[in-house]
Amino acid sequence: MYSVLYHDSLFVSVNEACYSDLQYLRGFFVGYDSIMGVAKAQDEDCRGMDKRFGNLVFMLGTRANHSSELLPNPGKACQVATVECRIAICLTVENLLGRMTGCSSHLTNDHVPTAQSQATAYRNFAVGYAPSSLRWIAGDFNLTIGQVPPAYGNNHVLMNYGYTVNPRATLNKQIDHVWWRSPPVTLNYLPAFCPPDASDHCLVETELVV
Repeated sequence: MYSVLYHDSLFVSVNEACYSDLQYLRGFFVGYDSIMGVAKAQDEDCRGMDKRFGNLVFMLGTRANHSSELLPNPGKACQVATVECRIAICLTVENLLGRMTGCSSHLTNDHVPTAQSQATAYRNFAVGYAPSSLRWIAGDFNLTIGQVPPAYGNNHVLMNYGYTVNPRATLNKQIDHVWWRSPPVTLNYLPAFCPPDASDHCLVETELVV
């Protein structure tokens, strides 16, 4: 969080967050607008009375609009509050650099073909929502780069680089991704931040020089 604030990040995607996390982070992200995509309406691991669980997007600027879409969730009873169903969210803001859009999702982790179907639906939703603005499509895809649908193209930042905090074999699978569409930019990688208590993800940042 402090790294995000220090670098005045334009876009932040947060996976596996509770509504209480959104409220907490809003207290720090002054000047940012934010939305939550609810994947599960009732998660007992969440603190407080409101136990919604899902993804968050923070964008530096003033909200222009936002949207969400339920992704394919075969066999899931999405009307049940305790069932997690995958969702995609996008937020568009206006700031000194113009109009820009950040999107986030967390795809299924137990069936590659379903995650691929969700990835395709996610991209189609995001591109349809923001066809021309500076745009990021980010999240935990639970797909390695070789498994991601080819329609995503080459404007890609692979996350989870060099993660060596824990020797578990599941780490460093590199399943978190960011794609961007923008005018010509210079992309600088910033050092990864992997705290000792991290599980299987760590913060990796990029710097866009426009």
